[in-house]
Amino acid sequence: MSVYIINTEELSKLFSMIVSMNNERSLFDRAEIINFKEYLKFDKKATIESIMINELNFFVERLHISNKLAYVMTYKEKTIEFKDLELKLSPLFANSKIALSILQSLKYNLVSNGGNSFISQKDMELLERIEYRLLNKLVKNNA
Repeated sequence: MSVYIINTEELSKLFSMIVSMNNERSLFDRAEIINFKEYLKFDKKATIESIMINELNFFVERLHISNKLAYVMTYKEKTIEFKDLELKLSPLFANSKIALSILQSLKYNLVSNGGNSFISQKDMELLERIEYRLLNKLVKNNA
């Protein structure tokens, strides 16, 4: 399997699945939720849910950038564009198998054969937490 760039449509599907998973049970740890609550003191219009969606959006954007960097480093590509990623949240998307496939491709792309990671440890932990929840969801639905 080789490194390839995950397109915006696939990332939007993944983003939609992650947001729906976060609604069922928070993907964030207690310390992060405390930070979100602190942020509410400064932005009276915000809600915990909107802050979480923003954080998940930034997470997927970081995955997108890291994926492109992994591609550049793997293939020594000199010309690759970094455009703003416009993720579209589609509430009807709920295909766990497709989301899991996209997620696993990203995870594969973001760690080199030498074990070097193109994303932070915190993002890798969130990626693995999401993968674990998707796998559990698939097992429960097929049981």
